[in-house]
Amino acid sequence: MLLNFAYEHFKRQNYELAGSLYKESMALKDKYSPLYLLSLEVNTRNALIGKFLPQEELIDLIEDGLNIADLCNETLYRLIFTLLKFSVFHQKDEYHRYLFDSVLPYLKSHAYTLTAQTYDRDLLNYYTAKGNPDKALEVALRLINSDDTTTQETSEALV
Repeated sequence: MLLNFAYEHFKRQNYELAGSLYKESMALKDKYSPLYLLSLEVNTRNALIGKFLPQEELIDLIEDGLNIADLCNETLYRLIFTLLKFSVFHQKDEYHRYLFDSVLPYLKSHAYTLTAQTYDRDLLNYYTAKGNPDKALEVALRLINSDDTTTQETSEALV
């Protein structure tokens, strides 16, 4: 519940208050668990977007997330914290290459469909802005096909 309350503040761009609530949420969880990693991830993303922590502290949070993800054998969070690391260092090309080559295949193979679609939209915008129509078309086709699959899966579940 605390995580949801923090998210509401995040949506309202109350980043520092959201950060305090995310930290409280983290304190209530076992540090070596996926739930802790979730709280750490959203706390880190909130601090990155809200720009209220120095870069060194953001890097420490990311390194902590990467270490815990390794210890817990949590591939999803290893991928996400690696993306956050690229973001902190403003490595857009590396971020999007890693997203395309590593993150999206993992998300799709583990049925994280909505998350994959969100990242695909990001890639589509990136490739379009970079003037790479072939990659943009590839991502657009993937988005269209995954939307059809999601719609079909939803329809089948309702029957």
